[in-house]
Amino acid sequence: MPLTGTLGVRAAETATPTSGAKVNVKVKPGEFTFKQQDSQAMVPSFSFSDAQVSNENQQLELSNKANEKISVNNYSGTGEAWQVNAKLSALSLTNDNKKDATISGAYISMTPSQTSNVASPKTITPQEFTAGAESTPLLKFDKNEGMGSIEFSLTNVTLNLPKITWQGSYTADLTYTLTKTPTN
Repeated sequence: MPLTGTLGVRAAETATPTSGAKVNVKVKPGEFTFKQQDSQAMVPSFSFSDAQVSNENQQLELSNKANEKISVNNYSGTGEAWQVNAKLSALSLTNDNKKDATISGAYISMTPSQTSNVASPKTITPQEFTAGAESTPLLKFDKNEGMGSIEFSLTNVTLNLPKITWQGSYTADLTYTLTKTPTN
């Protein structure tokens, strides 16, 4: 009697072919600047309550709290350390015959307060900016910190005045400078 049966045949296993490829993209640096609104840098100006002609020191509070924020866009993509400096010019009389009158020894005191969700800066302590003095750091970020969109409120802002001889309206320029800083 002949033997009959089924002979199993396996299908040939084939490997799925693969090949490597690359995706390339060049990322260019973005802006490193104060945020702009209506073509103006978003940095605060201050108006203070009225003072009196006096031989006594006076500390004045803000009379207008409309804009107390410093806003920076750091999209440079380099991770470089950076800082914001401030400089207060002489507080000078603007509307009288005594155009050369200034208040010597006046200074603004302010404390930066973080409002955006980024690493805290190295410097965030109360700062004093004396009228007519050199530029002073307000905020400092170390290497690889402070990247992205950053915003700080300036709180506890006061104008401290020594002896005032001449009555009238006084003004000063408060200049903010945003710079990358070398690391040592």
